[in-house]
Amino acid sequence: SLLDQGVENLEIICVENGSTDESIRVLRGYESLHPEIIRVFSLTESGASEARNYGIEHSTGDVLAFCDIDDYVIPKAYGYLVDKYWRDDIDLVKYNSVTLDEHMLKKWKETNDVRGDLLFEGNAVNFIKQCGCCPTFVWCHLYSRSFIERHKIRYESIIIGEDLTFNLKVYSARANMLAVSSNIYRYTVSSQQVTRIRQKDKMRRISMGYI
Repeated sequence: SLLDQGVENLEIICVENGSTDESIRVLRGYESLHPEIIRVFSLTESGASEARNYGIEHSTGDVLAFCDIDDYVIPKAYGYLVDKYWRDDIDLVKYNSVTLDEHMLKKWKETNDVRGDLLFEGNAVNFIKQCGCCPTFVWCHLYSRSFIERHKIRYESIIIGEDLTFNLKVYSARANMLAVSSNIYRYTVSSQQVTRIRQKDKMRRISMGYI
């Protein structure tokens, strides 16, 4: 899905970190087909935080976006947001998503409609005050690379909740943001995700992230 975003000078950074299936072979195949766009890095097994930080440090684009391994973005979405809403004085653009769990998948019909209206413009701290919380997920934002680097923002090395702590840093740094109604990201949920598994030993390992 990332190859069909209508973005000029698109760069896709793939960080494989300890997969046990054919992921790295598939990624290398895409890299060989699109060497001008895709770069693949392979790490020893580490967490999502380390992989995302590695991706930031090896990217060169002016605008950063994150996409998890089992999710997708509808066609031409990033290109639409950048062309319609991105400006040099913008640090952050928040957009909407759909959670596709086993129940939603049975009735979901994709329209691929990228259009959206401006819902908020201003200081990110005021957005938190207005909506009553800090948005959790990094994959429903576009970030200014210069803003991220200027404030030295990176993911913390925790097993769960690293996206919320990242966004808390971004929002509390008073990012100049837009929130738009474009519903472009599809978050797929499976029973094997770390947040869904309820085993005592696993819960003990991730408890510090919750704290």
